[in-house]
Amino acid sequence: MINVLHLYYDILNLYGENGNVRCINNNLELSNIKCKIDFKSIHDKIDFSKYDIVYIGSGDEEGFDEINFVGWNYSVEDFKILPKEDWMTDKDVIFKLMKDFDQKTHHHKYILDKHCRLCAEKVKELKPNDDVLYRAAIIHDIGKLFVGEPKDDGSGDYRYYGHHNYGAYCLLQNLDEIGFQNFDEMLKVLFYVNYHMLPFFIDTEKARKKWERIMGKDNLDTLFLFNKCDKYATGRED
Repeated sequence: MINVLHLYYDILNLYGENGNVRCINNNLELSNIKCKIDFKSIHDKIDFSKYDIVYIGSGDEEGFDEINFVGWNYSVEDFKILPKEDWMTDKDVIFKLMKDFDQKTHHHKYILDKHCRLCAEKVKELKPNDDVLYRAAIIHDIGKLFVGEPKDDGSGDYRYYGHHNYGAYCLLQNLDEIGFQNFDEMLKVLFYVNYHMLPFFIDTEKARKKWERIMGKDNLDTLFLFNKCDKYATGRED
């Protein structure tokens, strides 16, 4: 028996999400595997240990005007914030975790910490007064430590699907290590980390206009600048 949880089925339900869940069910049944699907949303009690698969669909493509954290007990008094002078030093826990990490891909010339350092230095050059983007650049690839897997083509290269999302989730659990006392600045760092791969997938003017409507032109323009720095720091940019 495979137990499937369709989480936030009622609010993250764009693009036929129910159909995707039914496809999971049908494919399991074709393999003679029984499947049970539960539907849970906000305020429901959830025991994730009961489930083999958790499916979460897409939200409204036009975005949200406001996001409220339900039951959020964050207080800056609870944390000892990492000071700016300690960023990219041995006191910077997040950056230190990436030290000497071999990315094992021909897309990157450098180990992970050097890549992030070069990206941050380029951000500093192009936007010298934007400490939030600078900090995001320092830690933007932390998710790679957890999601890497070898490609199936026998090349020896690794891929890092979803590392941007995973990195944002990791940072959400370590807000004190981000380096800001202001909550809005913390969230902005999470925004840049979570969306830093987006420009790679925007290849038409129509797509760019769509994302401008979702997140605003200034945010999208900053992501493209961030992407330029990220590509520069690979050491492989043409």
